[in-house]
Amino acid sequence: GYGIDLFVSNALITMYAKCGRILSAKHLFNDIDTVDVISWNSLIAGYALNGYGKEAVELFQDMEVKVVAPDQVTFVGVLSACSHAGLIDQGLNLFKSMTEEFSIEPLA
Repeated sequence: GYGIDLFVSNALITMYAKCGRILSAKHLFNDIDTVDVISWNSLIAGYALNGYGKEAVELFQDMEVKVVAPDQVTFVGVLSACSHAGLIDQGLNLFKSMTEEFSIEPLA
């Protein structure tokens, strides 16, 4: 890894994504020894922001495999990605899973 703090790594993932450097964000994410839900959320939101809806959904699925519990921010990112990419059925299924599988209630 880069030998830097997780907080800084998460901020860098967000920065890279906002600057359109999604591959740099992904490489940094992959180099972090122990990622947290914020790391996952940062990359999912980065994919959404840069038009990579399919990749955001795949990352969400990887998150489930690694047994990292999503939070409301996770769902905002992945649902936004589905919306922008026209992934209507996947978005609807994810929205249903938010309440049915993860007991997360949508806000407003």
